[in-house]
Amino acid sequence: MILIPFTLIPLFFVPETLPSLKEEPSKPNTGPEEPQPRNITSYLKQSLHLFKESLASLQSRSISIIIATCLILKPEFIGTSQFFGQYVSKRFNWTLAETGYLRTLRGVTQMLVLLVILPALSKFLLRWQTPAARDLTLARGSVIIATIGVLWMAAPKIEITITGLGIQSLGGGLGPLCRSLANSFVSPGEVSKLNTLMGIVETSGSLFAGPALAWLFEIGLKKGGLFIGLPYFGLAAAFLLCVLGLFFVRALAEEDHDGDDDCLSIECVDDVRR
Repeated sequence: MILIPFTLIPLFFVPETLPSLKEEPSKPNTGPEEPQPRNITSYLKQSLHLFKESLASLQSRSISIIIATCLILKPEFIGTSQFFGQYVSKRFNWTLAETGYLRTLRGVTQMLVLLVILPALSKFLLRWQTPAARDLTLARGSVIIATIGVLWMAAPKIEITITGLGIQSLGGGLGPLCRSLANSFVSPGEVSKLNTLMGIVETSGSLFAGPALAWLFEIGLKKGGLFIGLPYFGLAAAFLLCVLGLFFVRALAEEDHDGDDDCLSIECVDDVRR
């Protein structure tokens, strides 16, 4: 609780990053514009139109894979927070108060990742890679580390489980990296729509995460032994799918994106070149 205010203070020093608006050609004065109808039907049509525009970004294979990766973010959070405390308490006979220290370990590790490790790696990789390629490299590395950590969390020894939690926490930057990577495929005016769509997908992951982990844990308790770690074996399988998917993503070259703002994917740029 003492650290929370200190984590909010840097937000006051973040500069505005609003995109510059292009000047539109002046339209001839044809008289006063007719007022647009303001009723529930017009709002529904406008919302449906914006939703269709957001779905247009899914025509890019790379963006579709990145958005699908967001489904793992909520299961990851649930599996390493409240559910993890219940898992350790049931399997290793710890009290819930004692499991709180493990969650503190994860929080401190994630702070180090986001404030120190990722910025340092980003600066290092920018010597050879474009920002988009850097984000893709870091995202792949984060998912691989998270997969290894989750597998260790399923171990029958508490020492290995705690070590696995620490390793998994090192991949805690996956969410911001996916957003940054996806934003590199669209023009500045489409960023908010894309982030909204990613938020919807990320939230939908919580609909099945809790019941799925609880169901796997129930099966594991009935079978006993190594099967008790079944929830984390399932979570590792989901991470592995994310690893495979991210290796099919191709980072958009910076000069290609600047040359054609309407292109949403590397495939579009290749078509333009041909």
